[in-house]
Amino acid sequence: ILGYLKGFNFFERYVHGQWEGDLYTQTHSRRFYETMRLMPDLPAGARVLEVGAIPYYLTILLKKFGGLNVETLSLFEFEESETTTHTVENVQSGEVYDFQYCAVNVERETFPYDANSFDAVLCCEVLEHLLINPSHMLYEIHRVLRPGGHLLLTTPNVATWGNVFSLIKGNNIYDRYHGNGIYGRHNREYSMKEVGELLEKSGFSVKSLYTQSVYGPAWMNSVPWLLNSRRDNIFALARSDSAPRAVFPPEL
Repeated sequence: ILGYLKGFNFFERYVHGQWEGDLYTQTHSRRFYETMRLMPDLPAGARVLEVGAIPYYLTILLKKFGGLNVETLSLFEFEESETTTHTVENVQSGEVYDFQYCAVNVERETFPYDANSFDAVLCCEVLEHLLINPSHMLYEIHRVLRPGGHLLLTTPNVATWGNVFSLIKGNNIYDRYHGNGIYGRHNREYSMKEVGELLEKSGFSVKSLYTQSVYGPAWMNSVPWLLNSRRDNIFALARSDSAPRAVFPPEL
């Protein structure tokens, strides 16, 4: 995955340069692998929505290795966004992908899709960026899913050992301010327990919920004692088995 994705030029074409793309793929390739491993068994051509798809590297993996029909919805820069096309090319393999850049405020706006439109929705590394609350986004995800469709959600784990040790040392675990807009930073991170409760209250039935070390040491994944809820990222797979509910959880 790492070697393959480094051949794509999204960051060279649209951001700060290929060096940033290499850093991005180096950082996230293990998360991509774990996400692909958790994907439900879908037939080729199944319709999938990916919320927060930019830079489209996970989208490409889903299309190439899953044979899935993936549509993309972007979270960032919606204040100034226009519908356009992002072209992503791999000069090594000769692959070229065109993605429609469609951005909405997932906390306020209705997704531009009919109800019961998708077999699965991916919402990877989006939850932590939300400013208001996740209820509207999860309602919209549920609405566009077919009955029995799957939501695959990933998000950083606020209860990771790294954060625990940082607090013990007197350091702050909140994201720094930076210039990528109001949704560019992590505005609220969640524990594994909170993610499970949030999904259930939004009308999903949780099928799989666990943490995995995808940024830190890989050996943490083979040591179960005291680590089951302390690895750095949360992975959840849920089904839309009941009606969608827009419920603001009291604990939030």
